[in-house]
Amino acid sequence: MAMRVTARAFGSALTPSTGDLWRTSVQFFSPFDPLPIGAGRTRVLKLILRPDAAPGTVVRGTLYVDDFVSAVPPGSQREGDELPAIPYAYKVR
Repeated sequence: MAMRVTARAFGSALTPSTGDLWRTSVQFFSPFDPLPIGAGRTRVLKLILRPDAAPGTVVRGTLYVDDFVSAVPPGSQREGDELPAIPYAYKVR
């Protein structure tokens, strides 16, 4: 079997404190510690911003929020879905 995938590049300036499930699929030892959120509940997710653009540059992007399910049969697979896509912008100082 063969498969070809075209996907968005991983951003380097904005990192969630939980790590990234999808990054673990291409960098096996990438950190990933999901933040459980019960139905009808809210949680705060910390984002670490390390701009890699020149001062004065306006950076625009999209933060994708995903869900995650572990131990999916067969073989305890992982899966997730992309939920909201939140646009953001900031100016590098």
